[in-house]
Amino acid sequence: MSSSSLFLGNSAYSKDFAEVIERTVAIAKLPMLQLEQQRMQTGDRGTAVTDLQGKFESLRIALSDLSSSVASANLAATFSAAGIATATLGENATAGSFTLEVTDLGSYTSYVTAAGVADPGTDGLGGDLTKTLVVDGVETTLTLSANTLDALAKAITDSGTGLSASVVNVSSNGTPSYKLVLQGGKLGAQTIALKDGDISGADLLDGTALSEGGNVHYKVNGILVNSESRTVTLAPDVSVTLSATTASSGPVTLSVKRSSAQIVDKLRAMVSAYNAATAKLDEHRGQNRGALQGQSVVSTLSKVLRNLSGYSADTGSFQNFTDVGLSFDDKGVLSLNASALTGLSDEKLDQLVDFLGAGENGGFAGYALNAISAATAAESGILALEKKSYTDRGKAEALQAERMQERLTLMETNLRERFAALDSAIAALQQQALYFNNLFESMRIAQQTYSK
Repeated sequence: MSSSSLFLGNSAYSKDFAEVIERTVAIAKLPMLQLEQQRMQTGDRGTAVTDLQGKFESLRIALSDLSSSVASANLAATFSAAGIATATLGENATAGSFTLEVTDLGSYTSYVTAAGVADPGTDGLGGDLTKTLVVDGVETTLTLSANTLDALAKAITDSGTGLSASVVNVSSNGTPSYKLVLQGGKLGAQTIALKDGDISGADLLDGTALSEGGNVHYKVNGILVNSESRTVTLAPDVSVTLSATTASSGPVTLSVKRSSAQIVDKLRAMVSAYNAATAKLDEHRGQNRGALQGQSVVSTLSKVLRNLSGYSADTGSFQNFTDVGLSFDDKGVLSLNASALTGLSDEKLDQLVDFLGAGENGGFAGYALNAISAATAAESGILALEKKSYTDRGKAEALQAERMQERLTLMETNLRERFAALDSAIAALQQQALYFNNLFESMRIAQQTYSK
């Protein structure tokens, strides 16, 4: 909008006219200023709902993870001694016990080039940009970007054969001699050859292996097994990664059995997400608080959260929040006492599973997940509908502001045109009055002159 200071007049009243225009436009602009404040409030409320969506979605994910954890076998793997291996359990793992004895972690076969170079960035081996790598009888053609030791090392590492190549200085710093050391891609013996050009070219490696690799040797439940990898499968969906031998500790026992540990972890995540959602709602309660202060969505979502603690079961050792170690402090903050869920017998673990999610109604996890999903559903959820209402309102207010601006601009333009015409008319009359005043004054002076 243009400023009234742009009103240019020539009459004696032009300044007064400019002030009239400025006051008139300012008064007409008041509803638009009010609408702008309303638009800002609508935008702030939409942003606040988006923040709430994030917190409630995190809670929904935490409850979904809890539900999945309860639905699984709740198996955990423990070793009788630490540092020997780590275990990974898949979805189809079953309970069991394994005695593990690791006698040899295995080693990789390695070779070194026969010749060395003074500068691996400029000097190469052989005269051909093409090399042939032979691993256990399988040929791979390497095309180097440059005939240098560095380029050769990169080509071997990137060849897909599993081999890795390192450039190593095998002499003093004063007279360096860089050679290429190749390491096999599996634990155990491998034959490796590197030819200059095609398979008939000169062999670039030392004739014998720098070190001969060997397999991993371990016993599981007394049965000797050899492996080309340190990650081994003991049973369906039960694998371990070996990291040390048992020479000093003796055989270790791996126990795969049901445990509440995973459930406790998921409950902790749920508690954290629940408190985060509650804290975000608290930002909009009370005087001079957040953008959603006084909006019904705050009380609606608060009720959804409160109702979660009302779930109960009729039988078993776990029938309510308190039984599973969940409780609220005087400020409404949820916490978990994990000791209530540790050292459970198989019978009590079954009852815990029943309470949390194995019942026909999905248990607490299913009940809570349904309640939170009703708030977070992409199109029909409480938060999605609330966000849509603010989005639609914002669009309507933006359109209204645009139309008000158009009307205000038109009104100001008309005012300026009318006052400009009035100012011009008054200026013309003033010029005429000045002309006649000057004329009469001239006539008076002339008359006085002639009468003398």
